[in-house]
Amino acid sequence: MKQSSTTSNPSPLPLRPSTPVLTHIDKNLKKQIDERERLFLLYESEGKISDIVHDPSQQAPRLSTTDPNCIDHYGFIHEQPTKSLSINERKQIHQEIKRSARWNKMLRKAHHTITRDNEQLRRRMFKGLPGTLRGAFWSRLFDLDEQLRVNKGYYDILKKKAKLSSTYLNQIDLDVHRTYRNHQMFCNRYCMRQKHLFSILAAYSVYNTEIGYTQGMNQIVAFLLFYLPEEEAFWAFCQLMTGSRWMMHGFFCPGFPKLFRFQAQLEKIMKKMLPKVYKHFLTCQVQSDLYTIRWFMLCYLGIYLYIGISMTSWNST
Repeated sequence: MKQSSTTSNPSPLPLRPSTPVLTHIDKNLKKQIDERERLFLLYESEGKISDIVHDPSQQAPRLSTTDPNCIDHYGFIHEQPTKSLSINERKQIHQEIKRSARWNKMLRKAHHTITRDNEQLRRRMFKGLPGTLRGAFWSRLFDLDEQLRVNKGYYDILKKKAKLSSTYLNQIDLDVHRTYRNHQMFCNRYCMRQKHLFSILAAYSVYNTEIGYTQGMNQIVAFLLFYLPEEEAFWAFCQLMTGSRWMMHGFFCPGFPKLFRFQAQLEKIMKKMLPKVYKHFLTCQVQSDLYTIRWFMLCYLGIYLYIGISMTSWNST
């Protein structure tokens, strides 16, 4: 007689006892998760969290208490009221108003993207892009309507992913605190534009994992936020970093290859066009990496130049 075989459930594997090393890793992981959630909550609540003690050094004078006469044409706040406009400045504003009509006409004709090959566009860019139309122009230049359509909902997904996994949030928070605090859009800690800046940089840190986040990106994104809404600024920044027209990616990726190429090219130009200056710099041991890093990486933003000069540089890009 054939004996029936019975199968019994295998006995469960013994649980591995908790070790001090594993416990330490688990605690560190939980601490990182809690810190990411805390930072996002700070910006979402405009810094209104009862158990957070704010560092007084992080607080700048609130915009509501700032004398409007201390805010200049570009939105930057000065310690003293700005002087009355000079004749040249008044003339410049009058010319900008006249140019706005021409720019409006050109933008209405451009139903799709704007290309830099347009000779009329080149001439007008050299004369100056009116600040009131900069956002509309950038929107056409970066083809942001199409970017928003193709990537609908993706930016929100990236923000959620950054909240869960980005390892750059602490550094981003520190740099947001230092970004354009003398501008009316960023002067208040945890204000709306600081929230947008933090969110964009956090999202980009998980969008472009080769770079993640590098200091300097904060000032470029903040400059875009002067003229563009949050999500449009994110996709405009993506275009600047990896779009074939600009390719700023090489300034920020590991090894900074594009930065070194630009520095080498500058020294060649100086040697040929300004030989006396080039020789003097060599004598004084002044190398290009001492003064060009922020020039090239930030396209002349945040280097104590008059903001109008930085605007002209950006117009030419």
